Amino acid sequence: MLYRRVRRGYTDGALPGQTDKGGDDAFVRRYNRTGGITWTRQFAGSPGGDQANSVAVNSTGVYVVGQAYGALPGQTRKGDADAFVRKYTLSGNHVWTRQFGTARSDYAWDVDVDSTGVYVVGHTTGALPGRANAGLKDAFIRKYSIAGGELWTRQFGSSRDDYAFDVAVSSTGVYVVGTAAGALPARALLG
Repeated sequence: MLYRRVRRGYTDGALPGQTDKGGDDAFVRRYNRTGGITWTRQFAGSPGGDQANSVAVNSTGVYVVGQAYGALPGQTRKGDADAFVRKYTLSGNHVWTRQFGTARSDYAWDVDVDSTGVYVVGHTTGALPGRANAGLKDAFIRKYSIAGGELWTRQFGSSRDDYAFDVAVSSTGVYVVGTAAGALPARALLG
């Protein structure tokens, strides 16, 4: 059985001042330190179920990851469910969106950011571009520049179901945790 911390942001209606796109819409909301709402951004790629799974913030912006079941604005749908990362300014202005995945299902579960880039982890049921699928579901980590350019992707796993659920970045490295249903290769992140 799979155990993990669930963090999802979505609504099946219009949040105050927002527009319902149909089905489940992802959202990000900023509060001030006294609990007042600063801004809300509701977005979707389809009338199906789009969800935000995690958020990270630093001085460069607000980064939201999740999955979309259709094309987010300005993006192209890749498969059943696509992973995405979306950047906003601290004042809530949309900066860029990157939707990615395979012809199958892809989910982004967590995001972290430092001065060198944005790190997204999740799982895929296919082979991400330039990568190979090791089994049923593979974990992945992808790094983007602060400006939204893809810097590198690592896909790894066993012959069974593997997930990357959380990522943390420090001056000593990038740390990924998840679950593996089989034995992971000793140096899986190098491939």
